[in-house]
Amino acid sequence: MIAKVAIENLTYPADALFDYEVPAELEGALRPGCRVVVPFGGGNRRRQGMVMALAEHSELASLKRVQRLVDETPVLSEELLGLVGFCKRRWFCTYFDAIKAILPTGSRVRLREYAVPTGEPYSGDDTLARELIALAQSSGRLDLEKLRKERSEPIDSALAELLQAGALRRVSDVRRNASDMTRLAARLAVSHEEADAYVRDCRANAAKHEKVLDILKGCESVPVTELCYLSGVSKSVVDTLARRQIIELHTLELLRRPYREKTRGGDREPIRLSAGQHSVLEGLWALCAGGRPEAALLHGVTGSGKTEVYISLIDRVIAAGRNVIVLVPEIALTPQLTDRFYSRYGERVAVLHSALSVGERYDEWKRLKNGEASIAVGTRSAIFAPLDNVGLIVVDEEQEGSYKSENSPRYHARDVAKYRAVKNGALLLLASATPSVESYMSAKLGRYHLFTLSERYGGSTLPEVLIADMREDLAKGETSAIGETLAAELRFCLKRGEQAVLFLNRRGYNTFVGCRACGEVRTCPNCSIAMTYHSRNGLLMCHYCGHSEELSDVCPVCGSRGMRHLGTGTQRVEEQLAELFPTARVCRMDLDTTSYKSSHEKLLGAFRDGEYDILLGTQMVTKGLDMPNVTLVGVLSADAMLFVEDYRAAERTFMQLTQVVGRAGRAGKRGYAVIQTYCPDNRVIELARRQDYEGFFEEEILFRKNMIYPPYCDICHIMFTGADEGGVREAAKRFHTALADEFRRTQAANIILFAPAPPPIAKISQKYRQRILLKCRDDKKLRQTLDKMLCNFYNNRENRGVSIYVDINPNL
Repeated sequence: MIAKVAIENLTYPADALFDYEVPAELEGALRPGCRVVVPFGGGNRRRQGMVMALAEHSELASLKRVQRLVDETPVLSEELLGLVGFCKRRWFCTYFDAIKAILPTGSRVRLREYAVPTGEPYSGDDTLARELIALAQSSGRLDLEKLRKERSEPIDSALAELLQAGALRRVSDVRRNASDMTRLAARLAVSHEEADAYVRDCRANAAKHEKVLDILKGCESVPVTELCYLSGVSKSVVDTLARRQIIELHTLELLRRPYREKTRGGDREPIRLSAGQHSVLEGLWALCAGGRPEAALLHGVTGSGKTEVYISLIDRVIAAGRNVIVLVPEIALTPQLTDRFYSRYGERVAVLHSALSVGERYDEWKRLKNGEASIAVGTRSAIFAPLDNVGLIVVDEEQEGSYKSENSPRYHARDVAKYRAVKNGALLLLASATPSVESYMSAKLGRYHLFTLSERYGGSTLPEVLIADMREDLAKGETSAIGETLAAELRFCLKRGEQAVLFLNRRGYNTFVGCRACGEVRTCPNCSIAMTYHSRNGLLMCHYCGHSEELSDVCPVCGSRGMRHLGTGTQRVEEQLAELFPTARVCRMDLDTTSYKSSHEKLLGAFRDGEYDILLGTQMVTKGLDMPNVTLVGVLSADAMLFVEDYRAAERTFMQLTQVVGRAGRAGKRGYAVIQTYCPDNRVIELARRQDYEGFFEEEILFRKNMIYPPYCDICHIMFTGADEGGVREAAKRFHTALADEFRRTQAANIILFAPAPPPIAKISQKYRQRILLKCRDDKKLRQTLDKMLCNFYNNRENRGVSIYVDINPNL
C-alpha cells in the first residue's frame, strides 16, 4: 500500500505529493485525512505529513516508509481533502498552508525531533560528532531543532555519521497544540445485584460504600470529585471500591463550551413573517429541497428581516436532517446572533471565531466533527467547519471585506462556500442590504437567484437622513468633530431617553501628529505610514507593526515646537462628547477597547441593556446590530472613506453609510440619521441618504465597465517584499519582464499588465514592497502561467532575500 503524502514546511516550488510505503502494521489504520510522521530529504529529517490519498502502486522503484501514525481517525474528510487541493490550485499556496487554514489551531500538532544515545560506542575521529555524542550521553537526548538554532556550524553531517554508526537513534515527539480536557470519573463495574450483594457482605464502611454505589446505579458515569461531594465520602473510599473491582475509574473527556450559559434551546416558536418574507422563504426552500447546488442573493433594505427569513429556512433544513453553516463578518456580530441561535437550537449550535481560546475553538470543532452540533456559526474561517451533508450555507453581510483572507491561502470565504455548496448539493445564500457589485451583477445575469425584501420588518420605516454641511461649521470657526446639526439631534435623542450610535472610522486620539512649521509627519520607523496618538497611554503607535514611542512637541526635522495633533480619532471624540453632554454615558467600541476576550459581547450587552446612552465606534458598529432603543445615528466624517486609492472607494462609502444609517429606528420608533460631510453634493452621499441601492448600482456598474474593473475583469496583485529596497525593486522588474515575455509567447488575450511600483504603504515592519498589477480573467490558463512563473522566481538565485505572493481580487 502506498500513501501519497503532503509534507509540512516546503517551499512553493517543492510542494507536491510524495509516495511513501505503508508498513504492514499500519495498513487499515492509515487512511486519507490522517497525519503521519515521515522521513524526508537527504538527511531523512522527520516531518509531519498529511495522507492525501492511498494507492496500490508507485512509479518509483524504492520508497521510504511511513514511520508513525499521528491520528487514529482522519481529521479531514474526503470533501475537505478535496478543498485542500482546490485552495492550492486557486490561491497559489502550499498543501499545508491550506491544511492549517482548515484545521483549528488546537488540533494542529507540533513535531519535535530528538536523537538519543543507544549505548553503542562511537570510534570515529570527527570532532563535532564526538562533542554531540558526549552531549547526548550527559543530557539523555539531543533536541535537534534547538541544537540547530544554537550552533553556528551545521550539525547534519556529524549527526548523520553518529546515526550511521548506531551511536544515536532518532525519536519523534508529537504534541497537539490544545490537549483534551479530561477528568477522572467512576462507573459501576458490576451489575446492580452484585453491588447490593457486595454492600451486604461489606464489613467496614458499608454505609459509605452504599452511598457511592447508589449514586452510580443511577448514572452511567460520574466525575470522582462530584461523586465524593454528593456521597460525602473521601476519595479513599472510591479508591477502595476500584481496587476491589466493584467500580472502575476512567478518563472522562469534557468539552470547553464558550457559551454554555446560553444553551437553552427552548424557543422553537415559529417566527411570524410578513407576506413578502414568507414568499421569499418558500422560494429559498424550493431551492434547498431540490438537492442540487444552488446560489441565491437575498437583498433587503436595512431592518427588512433577512435574519428572520434565513432562521426560518434553517428550521426546515435542520428538520430535513441536514447541516448548516452561517458566516458573519465581524466577531462583534457573533454574540448577538448566537444568542438567538442558542435560544432556538441549543446544543446543536457550535461557534467558531478567533476570540475563543485555542481550547474552546478546538472543542467546538470536535463537537461539529463528532456530530454533536449541526449548525456552525462564526466568522470567515467557520466556512471550513467539519460538517458533512451540508444543506445550507449563509453568508450574512456578504459584501464585507473581512471575508477575504490576507494571509496564505488568500481565499475569499464566498468562493470556498461555492465549492462546498457544489460538493454537498447545498444552497448558498448571500444576504445583504448592500450587496457587492460583483454579487448583484451575478444576480442580474441569472447566475444567482435574486430575492428582494423592500420593506422593513414589523412596520418600521427607514430613518430620516439629514446631510450636515461641515463647511458651514468651519466658516463659523467650529472645529469639533460633533457639528451643530448632530449636536442638536443628540440633545433631542437623549432628552427622549433614547440611544444613539456614532460612527468614525478612525481609532486613537488623533489621526496623526505633524509639524505646522515644516510639515513633517511622525511616521513609523519600520513602516511608511503615519503613527496615531493614543491619549490613554500617551504614546504614538503604529497600527501595522505595533511600534510605539513617546510623544514630543519638538520636531525632529526643523527643531521647532510646532508638533501638533491633527485629525480626530475615537478617543478625541469621546472627550468632546463628555464636554458637550457631561451626563451622557458613552461606550467607545474600537480595536483598543475590544482586544480582550468577550469584550464585544459585554460592551454591546451593556449598551442593549441601557447602561450607556451613546455607542461610539469604528466600522464594527456599522452593520448587523439590532438595538430597539437606537433612534439616532451620526456619521462623523463621511468623506474619509471616499478619497482613497481604491476603485471600490465609492462602493465602500455607500455601503458603510447605508449600513450604519440603517441601525436607527428598528422597533417601531421613528429613526433619524445625520451624515456630516464637506462634500454634500457628492453623488454617493446623496444616494446613501436616499438608501437607493439600485441607483448606486446603475452608476457604479457603468464606471466599472468604462474603466475595466471587476466584475468586468479580475484584479491580480503580485507583491514583492524584502529588507533590501534595491533588491526588491530589481526582483520585481525581472519578474515583470519574464511575465510579459510569457504572455507574448502564449499569446495571452484580455490581459493588461502594469509595471512594478510601490504600493500606497511601501514599507511594513522593515520590509520594502513592490507591486505588479494585472487586469485579467482568473481562469485555469492564467493560474497555470502564474504557477510556472512563481516556481521560476523561487529557483532564481538572484531573487534570494525577496519574497513573493499572488493575491486575486485583494482588499486594497
